[in-house]
Amino acid sequence: MRRALGWGFAAGIAVAGASAAPQLGPVEIVVVGNDAPSVPAPCPQHITFRFKIKGAEGQVVTYRFVRSDGGKSATATVSLGLAGVVNAVNAITVGSASKMGMRSFDGWVKLEVVSPDAVTSAPSNFQMECS
Repeated sequence: MRRALGWGFAAGIAVAGASAAPQLGPVEIVVVGNDAPSVPAPCPQHITFRFKIKGAEGQVVTYRFVRSDGGKSATATVSLGLAGVVNAVNAITVGSASKMGMRSFDGWVKLEVVSPDAVTSAPSNFQMECS
């Protein structure tokens, strides 16, 4: 019985060594774009921003979205999976239907990786005008 336990422990160590965490490399962020209308449209407008996070296969990344108005989303933690890529999407609502509310706005959204290393994307710029 003692031999079986000793062997099982050794096998556990070997398996743990074989499934070690993936080699971490740099994380890259690609701005895919947004769907802001290019002409005046009824407000409020709902705009979706799309990014891709690329890195090592299985790498765990924590990120958030930051906006030109100073707003920040909550952080999210994801695994980059077997392909080493994950899509990240953020949607905002901008503008007011009232004549007294905001009628136009120029801004951006960026994706900010906070872990394992700090990396910030280029901005996904948008201009909107209420019709």
